[in-house]
Amino acid sequence: MSNEKIAIIIRGPAAVGKTTIAQALKEALPEYVLLSIDMFRHMISKESTAFRRTIARNVGEYFLKQVTENNLPVILEEVFHDDYHERLVSILNDKGYHILGVFIDAPKDVLLSRNRNRSKVKSDEVILRFAGQSKAKDGELVIDANRYSAAEIVEQIVIKVEELRLSS
Repeated sequence: MSNEKIAIIIRGPAAVGKTTIAQALKEALPEYVLLSIDMFRHMISKESTAFRRTIARNVGEYFLKQVTENNLPVILEEVFHDDYHERLVSILNDKGYHILGVFIDAPKDVLLSRNRNRSKVKSDEVILRFAGQSKAKDGELVIDANRYSAAEIVEQIVIKVEELRLSS
């Protein structure tokens, strides 16, 4: 099972619960490697957002290349910007991975409320801007985080992963 070339890409606006879902998914699929671009970004000096983002992306790309060289299944969390998303998808496609794109969404008022209750609070303006920029891509599994709990979302993703396993 651990050499199956499956990648789960979790995307969505800030404060929707991507990190929570990715961590729960890792527990449900322990053979998967979890790469959190957000985690890489927070490990870098907070002096420059652009600088942090660039380094985090480069580190994430490096780790993804190492993971795919070893044919390990992977969960990618916080792949927000289109250019970066396309680079990672290209790496996965070049290595023959089956990709399950997951877009987690919620209404803006829910995102604002969740943001206020988390440890890494962003301004309302940032949450609303990201919510406006973050859109599902064709073919992604779209899940409403306001309708389903994190556990139910993970269950839906695991079912789709099993379908991928059976079809490959």
